[in-house]
Amino acid sequence: MEACCNDKHMIVLIPITIQNWETAAALELEPGQEAWIRSNAWSIAESLYHPELNPMGIYRGGTMVGFLMYGSAWQDGRVWLFRLMIDKKYQGQGLGREALQRLIRRMRDEGVHRSQCRVWIRTTTLPGGSISSMDSSQPA
Repeated sequence: MEACCNDKHMIVLIPITIQNWETAAALELEPGQEAWIRSNAWSIAESLYHPELNPMGIYRGGTMVGFLMYGSAWQDGRVWLFRLMIDKKYQGQGLGREALQRLIRRMRDEGVHRSQCRVWIRTTTLPGGSISSMDSSQPA
């Protein structure tokens, strides 16, 4: 587990626990983004019944600014990033990209090989508000 730090620019991932789940559940998206991702509360509940899922708070400078959940999929045994969201107050600052980089380092430290990873990305926060989707299991 990564310790939270006071560096206001550093992103750290901290597991969701009884101490921080309500903060994660209270994070908000911009209007219209809710249709693209399950709520954090749903994801946290889902992780209670699927121990292979790892819900994490995304912290910057001691403040939770987002949420992600990754883990093994029982169907194929690969590691997937199932959820990634940044609170509406912190969007547009590159925090999602930094959190993804931090997660990749964490997974590497856990011994996950690149060939075991899959990400399906669907976002509404591209420049100009366009919508994009990507499935990493498909060739680019």
